[in-house]
Amino acid sequence: MRSAMSKGDFVIGRRCGILSTGSRNIRGGRLPAVFRNRVTLGSLIAPPLVVSKTAVWLTVLLAGTASTGVGARLDLPHDPPAAAARVYLADPVFGAAVRRAIAGAAARLERTECQRVFADFSDESGRSLLANLQDSNRRAAEYLFSHVSFVDDSDAPQCLRGDVVAAFTTPGDPVIRLCASEFARSIAKNATATELLVIHEMLHALGLGENPPTPDEITARLRARCSQR
Repeated sequence: MRSAMSKGDFVIGRRCGILSTGSRNIRGGRLPAVFRNRVTLGSLIAPPLVVSKTAVWLTVLLAGTASTGVGARLDLPHDPPAAAARVYLADPVFGAAVRRAIAGAAARLERTECQRVFADFSDESGRSLLANLQDSNRRAAEYLFSHVSFVDDSDAPQCLRGDVVAAFTTPGDPVIRLCASEFARSIAKNATATELLVIHEMLHALGLGENPPTPDEITARLRARCSQR
């Protein structure tokens, strides 16, 4: 019986060393070396295996910076607040990676310069995000751990419409919704940008709307305020 295949899944062919998505095949050097090493395509003997894009990027993430790309692992966060972050994801590896990004964002929020970003923006009623944060009686990093939740909403239209969207949040809603494959890819490619994205979405959770300010304007301010840890 063939495995069910959803849109955007990859298929690893039997003994053929081919990775395909839709009508596009990836042969030899076009497949990331890290992924080839992890799954040893040349020795596959099982029937065709369906692998999600999220799994591909988590494989890259697990490989980390190891020179061979084989046998590396993700260092799970040991900081108790990071472990206690409100992350509701079925995949434990993806959940650990998200917690790592949250912990990195929280470390940035401990810096005074980064905290100034809350005074830079207001909610849709004109109230400062800093005032909204102060209403919670929590420091910024504590608010991220105790008030903001992270869920997988990969089937949402925002994740499926073709734009490169890793996460989205309704202004004033403390639930950050993740597009799993794009968020996993973001973590694997640029941890700093992903941590800034977490703070970006936290600003929306505190009531920040968009257009204005544009997403690029928000990101530029975050880079200016929060690039250092």
